[in-house]
Amino acid sequence: MASKHLLARLRTLTRPALHYSTPRFLCRNPNYLHEHQTRTYSDASQPSPPSQASATPPGSSLHSKSSLNQAELKKFAAIAETWWDAEGPFKPLHVMNPTRLAFIRSTLCRHFG
Repeated sequence: MASKHLLARLRTLTRPALHYSTPRFLCRNPNYLHEHQTRTYSDASQPSPPSQASATPPGSSLHSKSSLNQAELKKFAAIAETWWDAEGPFKPLHVMNPTRLAFIRSTLCRHFG
């Protein structure tokens, strides 16, 4: 079936070149990721391990500025339970889904032939 072939092709194209066994922000050891990463779909050479000079000193914490908006988080948390209810307040969006999916599928089929 053409759609199965297309989906398999899309999955192959959208997979990242490197697969990490744990998210970067959960591990402070800079060598952990280098030692545990696996190459899946790339012919590129392996990256060199991070230098010890760039390692985070023990006891220091990594702080990053968040782009999350607390008002937006509260808004979407409030609607989360009704979002997937096909007969709920978001019914018009659910009604549009078949049209959206048909458009996406036809666009992908035209693009990937």
